[in-house]
Amino acid sequence: MGSELRVLYIGRDDNYWTTLQKRFKSQFGAVVYDFQNIYGTDDTDIQSIIIDINNFKPSIIYLDFSKNAEEYLHLARLIKRMNGAMNIPTIGLFSQLTANNFLPFSLAAGIHLNHIKSAEIHDVVYDAIALASPGNLGEAAFATGQTSDSMIAKEVIKIGYLNQKFIHIEGPKQLIKDRKYQLDNYFTDNKIVKSKYFTAANTGSENLYYNQKYWCQLDFDFVDPIIKRDGDTDALLKERNAERQQDVDVYKKKLSKWLDENIEKSSPKTLKLLVIDKYFTIYNNEQRTDNYQYVIRGQPYLININEELKQLRPHLIAFQFDKKSGPADPDALVDDLKKSVTLDSEHNNDEKALQGIISYLVANPDYKPYIMIFNAPVSDSLQLQQQFDYKNMVAQTTSLDCKVLIKVADMLEKKINKSADVPASNKNFYYRKNNVQSFAYLNHPIKIVSISECEVCFTSDTAFNVGNSLILNGALNLNLTIVEHNETSAAAVGKSGFRALVNYTGEDDKKKLRQYINSIFFRDLETQKTAEKEEFKKVQENAKKKIEEEKKKAEEALKKQKEKEAKEAALEKKQKEIEKMTAPEPAPEASKTPETPKADKPPKKD
Repeated sequence: MGSELRVLYIGRDDNYWTTLQKRFKSQFGAVVYDFQNIYGTDDTDIQSIIIDINNFKPSIIYLDFSKNAEEYLHLARLIKRMNGAMNIPTIGLFSQLTANNFLPFSLAAGIHLNHIKSAEIHDVVYDAIALASPGNLGEAAFATGQTSDSMIAKEVIKIGYLNQKFIHIEGPKQLIKDRKYQLDNYFTDNKIVKSKYFTAANTGSENLYYNQKYWCQLDFDFVDPIIKRDGDTDALLKERNAERQQDVDVYKKKLSKWLDENIEKSSPKTLKLLVIDKYFTIYNNEQRTDNYQYVIRGQPYLININEELKQLRPHLIAFQFDKKSGPADPDALVDDLKKSVTLDSEHNNDEKALQGIISYLVANPDYKPYIMIFNAPVSDSLQLQQQFDYKNMVAQTTSLDCKVLIKVADMLEKKINKSADVPASNKNFYYRKNNVQSFAYLNHPIKIVSISECEVCFTSDTAFNVGNSLILNGALNLNLTIVEHNETSAAAVGKSGFRALVNYTGEDDKKKLRQYINSIFFRDLETQKTAEKEEFKKVQENAKKKIEEEKKKAEEALKKQKEKEAKEAALEKKQKEIEKMTAPEPAPEASKTPETPKADKPPKKD
């Protein structure tokens, strides 16, 4: 194809499609484009678009869910299952109205890139080029913030059926047996069970219903497991486990009651029909295949016969040879079609391809589906059975007739249901694919390493594959789609990290994303300001502390001085008292000798 990109828009928003084309040319002008727009108006018309996709062989598909959302969702499932189309980058487009609660349905259908239509269309074009022609991408002109923020990313999985013990889920990667997983789910949200924890009991990749790669039987934990805490004795643990078991019994009864009340709404599809036909007869203006009471899967051809038959394990296989043999005109089949089909010359539905199917069935003797051969080289079914050494085979020299095929499928489905009849109490409850209760969300802790408006690099203990999609809710509301590393992402997170395209952001979500990125750039400044404030506060506190210490020292010195003076005064007083007490008493005064009266002087003689 060289540098040419074939861009197909499936929808009826002419203004938006015109704007997209202009943006492709202005944003990536070096690329040569072939643009085409098609749309359908009813169930059969929309379903036959799969033929246009086969003929046009687009490099990029835009699927606009703004109108005919439910019909286009069916088309999305056909595209993402079909060999030759499933790997084409397909982008779902939503109006603000259809965007509400529609993302899980789109992701489950296999559309891993989704955008909400708005005036901002950079990402709508950028993501398409990133998937279809990354060599033309260059560097996105958006600021990238470096961080280490932790978040919880949610991965959409589908619950096919459940019973009183477990849920049977299908998802994009294989879970690890015996490991506990935390799921957001209808039963916990509505308090039918208490715990979000489930234990992986069995897992595999065969006999799948949804467009997923693996199934897993997840046993209900019902109540969170008891975790030993510091100080727990064996007796206390035993008591706590006994209380937990009582709670488990309560919630088991609640689940059993729910099953009893809802079992009549169960919608099992017991028959699987695989149609291998390059002419897409079952899609060519026929009734929608998902309106039948059984599963119908159409493929133009099989690429990995063993793997594809193992994953689907159909009960009935319709195989149409590419060319009509015998006396009839080989081109009559094509002429009779309502819409012409360009046949793929690389893969042939011939005797070699049929032998590949038979070889797988012979190698798996426990699996013996019925095979209807249309446009067969011989009319004798017995002859064909002997040629390929397989008994469950019927030959039809005529081209595939949907009425004949459906009649046979009806008969076989009744036979399977009759043989599989079990008491209602032992039945599984099967969800319809569009029931919102059938969605659950695996929680994965991730650490953001770098983020811009269009890309995120992160690390996680979970191993994700290219194409896996994750939903972020909370501080950021957006969808992440894992893509191959480029030089920038490899340098940021290394081989163990992941690079993802940001999608499904409305105007408000885009605003929050920009605010978040801006906050990263100002974190260092804020940290510096905070540090300066803390340092100033510390200086103030130290100065205050020093003043208080000096004041305290002065008060203590004054106190000591007063205590000293008081002590000295008391000591002096005490000393005086002691001196007074120990001073010698004065000697008593001697008795005075009475003076001898002086003799009267003799009278003086005259």
